[in-house]
Amino acid sequence: AAVNKTIGKTWESHPELVQNEDAEQTPREKEIYDHFREIRFWQMLMEADRRSLVGGYAGVIFRFADNKRFMEPVDRVAGMAALVEIIPAWAGQLRVSNWDTDELSENYGRPTMFSFNEAQVEENTSSVNKRNRSFEVHPDRVFVWSADGTVHCPSSLQPGYNDLIDLEKVKGAGGEGFWKNAKSAPVLEVDKEAKLDDMARAMNVPIDELVDKMNEQVDDYQRGFDKLLMLQGMTAKPQSVTLPSPEHFWNIALQSFSASFNIPIKVLTGNQTGERASSEDAKDWAQTCNSRRINSVVPNFESIIRRFKEIGVLSEEDWKIEWPDLTE
Repeated sequence: AAVNKTIGKTWESHPELVQNEDAEQTPREKEIYDHFREIRFWQMLMEADRRSLVGGYAGVIFRFADNKRFMEPVDRVAGMAALVEIIPAWAGQLRVSNWDTDELSENYGRPTMFSFNEAQVEENTSSVNKRNRSFEVHPDRVFVWSADGTVHCPSSLQPGYNDLIDLEKVKGAGGEGFWKNAKSAPVLEVDKEAKLDDMARAMNVPIDELVDKMNEQVDDYQRGFDKLLMLQGMTAKPQSVTLPSPEHFWNIALQSFSASFNIPIKVLTGNQTGERASSEDAKDWAQTCNSRRINSVVPNFESIIRRFKEIGVLSEEDWKIEWPDLTE
């Protein structure tokens, strides 16, 4: 919920590339708009943004119609039509395979090659449906989507990870405790003068199998198959589990996690109570996501635009990003 609601609010609408914010749409702007819509450009970037919150970074792999392999650098391409596909990649699918270690290089400390394995993060997938794209990718064809543009960003979920584990435990313990109270097995207290041999004969089992037979009888009794408990020299007592209300323990972990992710609890859980409180939370949440846009998402857009200008996807013009403000 934290990841999806953050992305849902940040990408409440799609941005547009424009030449003049006040003028009507030009033929060039319409061409870009139509092509981005055709290849689902903004949706793929939104998915990369979502994955970066989980993995710390995500990859955006560009497939160009330049008659070259993924591992080869890009020279120049023939306009917007050369951008064929956008492939979003999890951090676990896209890893740096080589670094520039030459201190005199202008790209010192940056990746010189990436390794992409699409099946790396898949689980419980049949061999028929398993994705099997795997190749080396040149940095010209990869954009690292993260808060600082590198692969070194931590996951946004990392600070609150222990709180999520606590929530899981509290929820599980509450459900388990309720079930044990509702369907608790009786405790059989054996009297010191109980004649277990007589009881075994009555149940038509050897003495060494009496315990197993009693377990079976109690199990049937709990399930409602057998309403009789044969007790000779025994007393059946209910086993009760006293659990405090899990609400307080749940709320502590929930508050800690929401603080670590910078998301209001009522936005996270979808529980809006009180008009003023809910409107203030909504306003604060819009400001938080708007700030995230300005400081993280838009800089990534601008880097992609510069990359597209360099290789010829976009013309050398002053392109602007038009995106409705979330606080208006």
